[in-house]
Amino acid sequence: MELRIEKPTTSDGSPCSACRSAPGARGPVLQETLAEPSPPLKRSILVVDDQKSIRDILFHLLTGMGFQVTVAGDGAEGWERFHSGRFDLVLTDLHMPVMDGWRLASRIKQDSPATPIVLLTGEGRGRVLEKLDQSDIDEALFKPFTLNDLEKTVLRILEKEQGRHL
Repeated sequence: MELRIEKPTTSDGSPCSACRSAPGARGPVLQETLAEPSPPLKRSILVVDDQKSIRDILFHLLTGMGFQVTVAGDGAEGWERFHSGRFDLVLTDLHMPVMDGWRLASRIKQDSPATPIVLLTGEGRGRVLEKLDQSDIDEALFKPFTLNDLEKTVLRILEKEQGRHL
């Protein structure tokens, strides 16, 4: 609810010192109005994967969840897209031409340390988890993953990130 004070005005919009808005009023009238709730801002996700089918699936799943999604076909394009917008989360494949997911994550974190990055990979779990601790990746999601896995991971990371900004 928003409270605002309205001063009486004439028909041309200029202040009216002789006008009274309510019988017996001695000055400005306190008027209560309901402010329109602002729509929630859409969270923005950058998806970087060299396989078009994966990009398309992730685009449709994430937009269906209510996110604004931008896609890129390799690490270099992902880096360019990252700098052309503002992203709340980056989902990146590991093995891509031009620049892999490790390198992309490192460059993003140099510019924007608070941006969470999730690695999407079909590589062996043990090898990735071993390297994950020394990397700029916040979490890994192993292919094949379910819609439920994707949704839980994305929501958990974004909620954690939102909590840091409160």
